[in-house]
Amino acid sequence: MTQHNLSTSNSKSPPIAPRARWRDCVVVGIGFLATVIMFDVVVGYCFRLQGDESASSTGPLNRYFEYGRSVESKIRRMVGPDGRQHPLFSAGWVEQQGATAPESGASMTVYGQSFSNHVALASKEFLRDFETRLIGGPAATLSHSYFAFLQDKHWSKSEVVVLGILASSLPNIQSMTHMTAFWQGPAPHTYPRYVLNADSRLQAITPLVRSETDLCAALADGAKWTEFASQLALHDAFFDPFVFNRFLDWSPTFRLLRRGWGQSHARAVTAKLHTRDGFAPEAVAVARAILRTFVARARKGGRPVVVMLFNDRGYANHLDEALVPALHESEVQFVSSHEVAPAGNLANFVPDGHFRPDIERELGRRLASTIREVLGH
Repeated sequence: MTQHNLSTSNSKSPPIAPRARWRDCVVVGIGFLATVIMFDVVVGYCFRLQGDESASSTGPLNRYFEYGRSVESKIRRMVGPDGRQHPLFSAGWVEQQGATAPESGASMTVYGQSFSNHVALASKEFLRDFETRLIGGPAATLSHSYFAFLQDKHWSKSEVVVLGILASSLPNIQSMTHMTAFWQGPAPHTYPRYVLNADSRLQAITPLVRSETDLCAALADGAKWTEFASQLALHDAFFDPFVFNRFLDWSPTFRLLRRGWGQSHARAVTAKLHTRDGFAPEAVAVARAILRTFVARARKGGRPVVVMLFNDRGYANHLDEALVPALHESEVQFVSSHEVAPAGNLANFVPDGHFRPDIERELGRRLASTIREVLGH
């Protein structure tokens, strides 16, 4: 049966006037903004999320929102009214390390990060007559270790120099501070970024902030802090202004946005420097140049070098592939974790990402054996 024209006409929606459509958009926008403000107020009150740099709140949800604070705000919170309070504030500063000379004749100086420290301490079981000097920083990259070696006044008083290199820290060779690459839990220590000039020689870009004193001065002087942030923006591949600069830290919504953006940014930068096939050529070239220069300087001072290569989770044996050719070229003895605990086997690691204690002991035994070999003991 043919439908009546009246029925057909009634099925069509009346046109919406442009003014009504605009009014609806405004209403929706105001409703959304009100919802965000309500979320900020309720969440901020329930979890005591202070907008200033007062002491951090505790509890898992509180810590979750704290991760989304800006780097600047996190660093400022480490400095209490009576001075430095958080252990991370003092960790890794190169110019504060190396001031103490070894006490005994038989000693080794170890540059690196926690992986290096764990294995070096494990090696003491097999090197009972050796004193161990540990110089490094949290997740220290190769550029940090090289700078620490250059600033250490007493390395030549050790019988052997040990350099620990961590695969997951190698991409950070394009950073200048732990604050940018590890923004969720930053330690504020800094180090130069090394690049290759036209003659393939290492050139250091020295950070404006080089000590705790410099950092405190920059935090107290807005112009100095801005100048430091501008330097990082030019020379630190991991720097991102939205993550670094203090902006709307009182807002839980912006903290969530910053947390998601920061994770995405860090992954994107790392993906440019490390893929499933290995490290990018530009990162490898600088790492090899630092390694060769480090070894040459130590030998010129009459001290042999032993290198420890740590391939941690997600990095297969890529560190070996990148640096072993340079080690062979310079005739440097080394210990590789890949030979003991391949990174592809997650059972080799404990929850915090380090190797199991028995693996660290075996690496320590191999380090001790290698040290005795290069020293002819």
